[in-house]
Amino acid sequence: MLFTDGKEFKDAIYKYSRCNRRELKIVKNEPKRISVKCIASANCPRRIYASTNRQTRCIQVKMFINEHNCPVSFKNKMVSMKVIAEHFEDTIKDHPKMKIKEIQRRIQSELHVNVPNARCRRAKSLVTSRLTGSCNEEFALLWDYVDELRTKNPGSTIKMALNRVSDISSSHFKRFYVCFDALKKDDYLHSCYLKDTYIKAYSYALQPINGSQDWKKSGIEAVLPPIEREMPGRPKKNRRKAKDEPKKLMSRILGTNKGLHTTLDSMEHNFHSGVTTRQSARTNIGVKRNVSSSSSSVAPKKKRKTTSESIRKPVGTQDSVAPKKRII
Repeated sequence: MLFTDGKEFKDAIYKYSRCNRRELKIVKNEPKRISVKCIASANCPRRIYASTNRQTRCIQVKMFINEHNCPVSFKNKMVSMKVIAEHFEDTIKDHPKMKIKEIQRRIQSELHVNVPNARCRRAKSLVTSRLTGSCNEEFALLWDYVDELRTKNPGSTIKMALNRVSDISSSHFKRFYVCFDALKKDDYLHSCYLKDTYIKAYSYALQPINGSQDWKKSGIEAVLPPIEREMPGRPKKNRRKAKDEPKKLMSRILGTNKGLHTTLDSMEHNFHSGVTTRQSARTNIGVKRNVSSSSSSVAPKKKRKTTSESIRKPVGTQDSVAPKKRII
């Protein structure tokens, strides 16, 4: 197998590494000899050796061990910044605002390799710098483009405006105007696209009007605003009361709703048993107040043991005679 030079041989190695998902490394990289091995595992016998053939003066593969005892790898250093830039150059040109995460995701799906964010960022910046350089080269050809248009389309109007920061500085592009001679003929273009039609359409200017205080009174009956219509929707929970509507005071006199029900139940029981309603109501309210005051009172705290009581131990034991030593 022959190759023109070492660059062509290394390009073939890079392509093989990407397609077969093998992690290869160029061990020896010299002008006349190149050696490649697999580094996915230490015991992998994969080897490629190529050197210069004196008769053909080309790079020839002289040793090729096509054996692998290692699985496919998702880490490949041969997928470098330049390889990513060449592979996604057209994509980045079409989508210059593509995010780094999207480039990384496409590399994983297309090349089946995990690449860090920094490498993707450098590849994108490399493509952007290439585009900037090509953009400058294209703008430098504008004057040649103008001469070519005038040669092929005589009678055409071509104008190009430039900007200059100072008299010494170089010129920058501002605008470019072209009107071909064929467009100036009446039979070639519709009348709505002509300049005379444009001027005629905007020749009638709109006149401003005075403020409302300077208008003349017409004497016609005044117009009222549109009728308000209530939109359908869920009614509110709390009804809005009128200003003259009395408020409920029963709950404030007898307490909460729970206390109100308890008081009414006891009043009904006392009515059937013969006790007057006013007396029973006063009794229930007084009982309720006593219960609430007693429940709100704080329970007495438990008495703490003194230091002597907590240390006291039964007499006659070994611990009481000789206390244990503290182990540090």
